[in-house]
Amino acid sequence: MAKSSSIYMGEGKMALSGKWVSALSACMVAMAVTMVPSFLQLLFIDTTTQSLPLSSATILFYIISFAWAFCVSSPLLFACVVGLRQMHISNESPLDVMIEKFKNNIKRYIVLELKIALKILTYIAIPLAIYLICIFKIFMEYDDLAQSSQYGGIASLSMFALVIIYIYKTFEFLFVPFVHNDTPDLSDNEIINKSSELSKGYKWTMFKINLRAALPAFVIFFVLIIAFIFVFIGALFGGLAAAGAGYDFFNLPASSFGLTFLFVYMIIVLLLSAFVQTRMILPFSVLYSELTGYDDNAQNSQENTPANVEASDSEENKENTMNEEEKKEKKKDEPEIPYEQRYMPK
Repeated sequence: MAKSSSIYMGEGKMALSGKWVSALSACMVAMAVTMVPSFLQLLFIDTTTQSLPLSSATILFYIISFAWAFCVSSPLLFACVVGLRQMHISNESPLDVMIEKFKNNIKRYIVLELKIALKILTYIAIPLAIYLICIFKIFMEYDDLAQSSQYGGIASLSMFALVIIYIYKTFEFLFVPFVHNDTPDLSDNEIINKSSELSKGYKWTMFKINLRAALPAFVIFFVLIIAFIFVFIGALFGGLAAAGAGYDFFNLPASSFGLTFLFVYMIIVLLLSAFVQTRMILPFSVLYSELTGYDDNAQNSQENTPANVEASDSEENKENTMNEEEKKEKKKDEPEIPYEQRYMPK
């Protein structure tokens, strides 16, 4: 029977004791690489509209961003999970493990991510198709408000069902990095199926772990949004006052303020994402160890396990039997001494 999510969070926090810096550094590197397209997006933003202009360069940028997310970001996050797992079970450096696993297994990670995406797509195909059809109908019949509102309600329901199914199925594959790390010789489908089997009956616990890990970040982000609103209102009133004093309000550095805000916003998202990922992966690692019967001190006490003791005893017995057989063979090869000579007094 599964423990409560608070117990797993507590055990994950204990596993992070004294390792926060190394864990956060690995997650920060992974999230920074993931957000490279977002930072590069600032170079293409139109300062007057604070958005990307619709052009061939913008379309190419979106294509490159998608390829980056699928071929670099996802495998690196995969390797980051493995790095934190290794930190948990063997005190290895998560950053070093992440880099090594990424370089050695990037192709395998991409294939696993692709197969997971296809499996999830098969489950969300129906609500996704309904949603796209409703959006198309709304776009084609936008003049008829009754038709639009009807399709809008169906689109909302289908999107809600899509999100629920997506979250539910995603939890089935959260153990895939752990399973691959422990048993890389299994085939891709076997790894995915084993992760799905391990998650049976524990999805609600995993969801609560996810929620508990992300809740502090949501609170921090909400407070920062409130603070930004006050800063923005202050800047707005300051700009209006400057315009009333005879200054040209449209020549004030409003665009610079917008770009600066976007940059600061992405830095905050980067820090909070790394914090959430660190708090989330360790409880999942504890849960995985419990489900697979993995002992955290197994590697440190392998020599003292009963299996190894029995193995050593069996090896000693084999050596003793081998020595006895060799002695018997030597006796056979020696010439036999006559009975009279054996007992003849010297």
